[in-house]
Amino acid sequence: MEGTMSRLSLGQYLDLLAAVPLPTEPQRDGFVDYVAHAHSWYKHVPPFPPGAPFYFFLDKYAGCDRVRLADGGTVLKERAERGFHYSAIPTTEYRRRFGFLAFSCGSGITVRLVGDNSVVIPRDKTARVPGDDARMRGLPTEILQAGMVRLTGLIHASAAAQLWWNHLEGWPEELGGRAVLEKIHACCRRALDRSPTERQQTMNLLQRLQNDQRLQETRPEEAMHMPMVDPGLDEIFGPERRRQHGEMRNAIDRMCELVDRQRTR
Repeated sequence: MEGTMSRLSLGQYLDLLAAVPLPTEPQRDGFVDYVAHAHSWYKHVPPFPPGAPFYFFLDKYAGCDRVRLADGGTVLKERAERGFHYSAIPTTEYRRRFGFLAFSCGSGITVRLVGDNSVVIPRDKTARVPGDDARMRGLPTEILQAGMVRLTGLIHASAAAQLWWNHLEGWPEELGGRAVLEKIHACCRRALDRSPTERQQTMNLLQRLQNDQRLQETRPEEAMHMPMVDPGLDEIFGPERRRQHGEMRNAIDRMCELVDRQRTR
């Protein structure tokens, strides 16, 4: 049973990854944006530090679906087309953009795709990888430690679209405290008081940003959420969002460096 699954040793994990290349620099950067928008974290992860733990690792079957068949068996299948959830992109596209990078976070919603004879099992809720037999195994402690980072709901661009921030009564001192809270409230009031014409002008601006070719190429997941963003809140949250995106990239680099170092020993 998977509830009592074994944990891979570092050596076993490296053996599983023997034919898996490390991700390129663009793949690492792209994966940060993908993870930041893979779920509606602004709804499901605390908005304040320390946030929720995210784990970054390599997965031989990254981008594949793990499917439970009607007879109870489990198989791994490459995803030929976009899945039910917007983050479920085809395997070939996933590998081109992100290599074999994968992540997990225990927070957020679970989306299950049910077919006539099979169920796609979510794979980003726990830090596990499938072996060639499709059975899930826990990650080595060394990989968990190297690839772990705590993140808040501010990593998602649409955190800056939530005007319920107007009802927030406190803000962490490490993020600016009362002075930033007052700016947040002011932005929310301005947004709520905008005329229909002003709202349309804001939407037009964000739509132009969304359609910007460079943004589409470098951060397509963020571009997808642009029309919902309030520019004022985005300016306030932007520095913290970028800092956390940098922490994600650091975690990816630490994990990859550990794998590379162990391979060359």
